[in-house]
Order: sequence, then C-alpha cells, then structure tokens
Amino acid sequence: MSDSPAPELIFHRGGQAPVKMACMYCGAPATHTHERRVTNPRLDTPARSGTGGNVSLGDDPISGCLALVLLPLVLYGLWGDLRAGWRHRAACRAAPPLDPPDTLVTTTTCDRHRHYARRFTRAVLTVCAACALLWVGVVLLRHQPGGAPLWLVVGALVGTLAAPLIFVVVYDAVGPVRVSKVTRDSVTMGGVRSAYFDALG
Repeated sequence: MSDSPAPELIFHRGGQAPVKMACMYCGAPATHTHERRVTNPRLDTPARSGTGGNVSLGDDPISGCLALVLLPLVLYGLWGDLRAGWRHRAACRAAPPLDPPDTLVTTTTCDRHRHYARRFTRAVLTVCAACALLWVGVVLLRHQPGGAPLWLVVGALVGTLAAPLIFVVVYDAVGPVRVSKVTRDSVTMGGVRSAYFDALG
C-alpha cells in the first residue's frame, strides 16, 4: 500500500507476494480473481519534434485571441509529438525484452462487485446517450413554432458541459480498479478501496 491520499496497491516486479483474497471494493472475502500481465515498459524518452510545448496564457480577451492564433502551431506540435511517440513504440517493440518482461496483476472481487467495471461503463454510456438524445431533440424541434423548448436547450448544454467533469470526479472517487501507473520496478493499481487494506487475511 502506498502513502498517497488515495490508497493504491503496488505490485513489485520480481518476487511477488501472494494477493490478499479480499474484495478490492468492499473488503469482503473474494470469490473471483482476474489476472492480467503488464509489460515492463521501456522508459527511454522519445525525441520531441520541438514544435510543441506549454504556452501559458491568461483568461482575458487578448490571451484568448493569442491562443486562437497559436492553435495551428500547437496542433502541428501535437502531431509531431504523436509521430515521435509512434516511432518510439515501434522501436521498443523491436528491442529485446527487459528483465523481468512483465508482471502478473491480480484483481480480487466478491460476487456483488464482480462486474463493477462493466456496470460503471454502462452508466457512462447511458449518460452519453441521454446527452445525445437531448441534442437530437433540440435539432428536431428547432424548426417548430417557437423553436426548441428552453429547458431542452439548457439541459443539453449543461449535460454536455457537466458530464465530462462529473465523470472525472466520479471515476477518481468510486471508479473501477485499474492500472494507474506502470514503471520498470512496479505496477500501481488505482481505485482499490480502503476496506481492502483493512480486511483480514
């Protein structure tokens, strides 16, 4: 377990200790396990294109105009960085594997939380579908007398703007157990609840 504010489960490469057979969501005795192998990454820094970079701008109208002018340059730099990353990944695949080449990561769950990640994904897709239906309603009703109802337009705008922010907060707080960090020495699992570390066994 790490010392970060949100509890994290760390699998160290090499001598791996047995996984506690408790549900990573509620701490109850685990009845299901899901195993996956995480490849040991090569952390050599790819050559950057040189055109990208962080541009610090304010929120005043002049800074907004500057950001609009610099947008093509930023996009071009992003494209160059993506190409450099693709070349770097191809070179890593061609290189001999590191030692150890991968590590076994195990997720333990009870019957109630066995499909938690799947249910979380369905909930996100349902919210996205609801926002899409609101926009379809706005488009279909825009030619009606009086146009689309104000509540429908406001709902579509608020849903579209708020849904990503809500998703980020909810995913970080109660999202599924996932691999959050991979290094040459360890694999860190995020989303593991405190009840897992408090469980006996």
